[in-house]
Amino acid sequence: MHTRIDNLEARSIEVSEYEAFYRTTCTAFGEEPKTTAMEAEKPSVEFDRTLAVFDRGLPVATTAMLTMDVVVPGGHRLPLGGLSWVGTMPGYTRRGLLTGLVQAQLQDMLQREEPVGGLWASESTIYGRFGFGVATWSIGLTLPRAHARLRLNTDSNTDSNPHSNADRSVGLLTTESALDILPPLYDRLARGDVGSLGRNEGWWRVHLADIEEHRDGGGPLYHAVHRDAKGNLDGYVSYRITVKWEKGYPGNSLEVVQLVAGSLETTCALWRHCFDLSLIETIMASSRPVDEPLRWMIHDARRLQITRLSDALWLRILDTVRCLEARSYATSGRLVLEVADSFGGFARGRYLLEADSGRAQVSRTRRSPDLRLDVATLSSAYLGGVSFSALAAAGRLEEVTSGAATRADALFAVPRAPYCSTDF
Repeated sequence: MHTRIDNLEARSIEVSEYEAFYRTTCTAFGEEPKTTAMEAEKPSVEFDRTLAVFDRGLPVATTAMLTMDVVVPGGHRLPLGGLSWVGTMPGYTRRGLLTGLVQAQLQDMLQREEPVGGLWASESTIYGRFGFGVATWSIGLTLPRAHARLRLNTDSNTDSNPHSNADRSVGLLTTESALDILPPLYDRLARGDVGSLGRNEGWWRVHLADIEEHRDGGGPLYHAVHRDAKGNLDGYVSYRITVKWEKGYPGNSLEVVQLVAGSLETTCALWRHCFDLSLIETIMASSRPVDEPLRWMIHDARRLQITRLSDALWLRILDTVRCLEARSYATSGRLVLEVADSFGGFARGRYLLEADSGRAQVSRTRRSPDLRLDVATLSSAYLGGVSFSALAAAGRLEEVTSGAATRADALFAVPRAPYCSTDF
C-alpha cells in the first residue's frame, strides 16, 4: 500500500524498518521498547498489511492488519481483517493521520474481499467514529479457593474422592510441546463458538512466547491438557500464578487465561485442576464469557464475584449483504434495515432481509425501512450479543415500524452470548 496523508508519505514498512515501527508504537502507548519483546512479537506481523505514515524517513503513525476469520451464528467462518498496532507519535496527533490510515486499511480489506473488520480497543472512545461497534463482551471473575467446590458429580469431581483417578487425566505440557498441541485443540474445540477468531502460527508464537511485559506482574504461563478415557486430548487450560507471601503464609493467586473443553466432564476436570493446586488463595479469570457456566457449577455461587465487565471484540461491517447472508437466523421473517455509514460509506444503504429455514437472502431495496441504525450499531448486534430492543431503549436505533425491534430480536437471537478470547 502507498498513499499520502496530511501531505506525508504513507506506505507499508519493509522488514528492515520493523524496529522503528515497533518503537513508534511503543512510544505512542507510553511503553519502553524492549528488545526481547520486539523480537518475540515479530512473527505476528504481516509486513504487506502494515501501513505507516513517515516523516523524514521515520514512522510517526502506525497500523497493521492481521488476516483472520470470525465464527458467525450458524458456524460459518467469515474472513476478517484484524486492525492492530495502532499508534501515533506525540506531536503528530490531531492531524488526521489515524483517520487516514484506518480509511486506507478498510478500503484494502474490501479489496481483499474481507467483509468485516475487527479490533480490540486500547482506548474505547476512538473507534466508534470509524464504524466499529462492540460485538462481544467478557467478564473477570474472582473465587476464593476455599469455596472452589463444584456441584456436579462427574467422574473427575466426586465429593468422596476429589483426587480420583480421573483427575490424573490432566497433565502439564512443556513449553516446547505447547505450539504443536494447543493450536489444533483450539481449532477443534473452540471454533464452534460464535465470535471466536482464527489464530495463525504467528499469533500462537507470540502468545506462547509469554513475553514478560504481558504478564502484568504474574508468573509464567502453564498449560495443562485433559485426556478422555481413550487417551485423546479434549481440552486445555492456560494459567499463571502470582506469588505473594505475607508473614509466612501464602496468598498466591491463580489466573485462568484460557480454558477450552470439549465436554462438561472435561470442563470440570480442568477447573478442578486449578482448584486443587497447592498454596493458592484466590482463583481468578481475566476474560470469560458473560454467560460463564462456572457460576452454575459451584456450590456457593455468591462467592464467585464478577470483578469486571469489559468490551472485547469490536466489529466493523463493510459488506452488509455478505455479512447478513453469512450468518444463520433463529426464525423466519422479513426486515428492512436502513444503515448509515458516515465513514467511507462502505456499508451504507437500505437492505431487505428475508429469512427462511435459518438462512437469509439480502438485497438492496427502496421499501420503507423498519429500522434505522448506523453501521457501528449494526456491527454490535450482528453476532447476537445485544438485542435490537436494548439498542432502541438506549437510543442507538430508530424503530420506524412498530414492533420491528422485537422481530429483529427474534431473527438475530443466539443460544449463547458470543465470546472472543483471541486478543490482538
